[in-house]
Amino acid sequence: MKIELIHSHFYQRLFSKVLFICLLVPFTDFGWSQSFNTFNASQQKVSVPFEYLNNFIIVDVFLDKKLPLKFILDTGAQHTILTKRAVAEVLELQYVKKFKIVGADMNRELIAHLVTNINLRVGVLEEENVQMLVLEEDYFLFEELTGQNIQGILGGDFLKKYVIEIDYKRKKLTIHNPKFFKPKKKHKAIPMMVKNNKPFIKSDLVLQNFEPMKESVLLIDSGAGVTLLLDSGESEAIQIPKNAVPGNIGSGLGGELLGYFGLLPEISIGQINLKNIPMNFQVKQNDSIEINLFKRNGLIGNQILDRFKVIIDYRRDKLYLQPNKRLYKPFKFDKSGISVIANGIKLRKYLIQSVMRDSPAGEAGLKPGDQILSLNNIPYRFLSLKGINKRLKRKAGKKISMVIKREGVKKVVNFELRNLFES
Repeated sequence: MKIELIHSHFYQRLFSKVLFICLLVPFTDFGWSQSFNTFNASQQKVSVPFEYLNNFIIVDVFLDKKLPLKFILDTGAQHTILTKRAVAEVLELQYVKKFKIVGADMNRELIAHLVTNINLRVGVLEEENVQMLVLEEDYFLFEELTGQNIQGILGGDFLKKYVIEIDYKRKKLTIHNPKFFKPKKKHKAIPMMVKNNKPFIKSDLVLQNFEPMKESVLLIDSGAGVTLLLDSGESEAIQIPKNAVPGNIGSGLGGELLGYFGLLPEISIGQINLKNIPMNFQVKQNDSIEINLFKRNGLIGNQILDRFKVIIDYRRDKLYLQPNKRLYKPFKFDKSGISVIANGIKLRKYLIQSVMRDSPAGEAGLKPGDQILSLNNIPYRFLSLKGINKRLKRKAGKKISMVIKREGVKKVVNFELRNLFES
């Protein structure tokens, strides 16, 4: 059986990534031993705070009762993963198996290791004999996307045993004991499917200039920093809108991913309709390796999910969404055409990772590799990755002035923000 691990962090103007790890090995769940939850008989729930940085949920995790780490909470990942091999070496973890992984370009082979008998704690919830993957190299580089050092991914193998409640407004993760969990009357249930430890729902989509698409299958992905991604190759009904902008929509394990950026006129999630959503279309490559995976039409990421309190009941196949005050606020999106990553000591060096063709930044002459020294007269030392991206999402017509350094030479670049596609 072929197993898929998918991570999608997509075009959110901090060089989002769509990361596919496809494990081409004959096993399921690695013989996972902890198929039960670890609450005691009377314990009902555990709540822990989280950080929400550039549309990623970051939780504190302790390994082997002594090592505090930062993990991405990712409902879109099948397994829990250590992205930093150095952590495994510090803990003297023993590799049980070695697996070859196929990258996003479906050509390059990558390496992952299986480790066992790990103690993992989130808040006061502790699990023994946990198994996880350790990547040979840090293919994800989450620090570039978040401005925070990240050592791993908390995936579906851990989450599926519980009822997971994500309160984006209060930045609080609550892990419920399924035995005691009862939804409130105001929580409206949406039917859900769990495949490969990952939650999926069916949703109606209205595509630009095309017939509505009924019951599209979408992954609920808390590891994706986007609004919505659609896979144009999975259904003839998903056609690229005429106003969509082509480009490299992200970087994957071993290759660039081609696609388009556009607007989705409408999506229905349960009884809630959202409109004019900036989104991403992934284009399937003709020469890619065919892998027998659960077919989906796309995913819903944090930039939609954070408009709700999200409750995922894996045991009962139910999703509950409680809207917050941000539900119908207009979606904000990049109007510069550049993606920025954090780099250097303490992640306070900001580099331009990519530049869209025919964008304001591209027309002004910005190039990948340019270092941002100041933005609108604010020196980089007083900026953050979040602050830079926020400024690049301001209203069309806003003037941007950057001092950049390229090959040791400083240069001033000026441009105006504008909508990259029309609604």
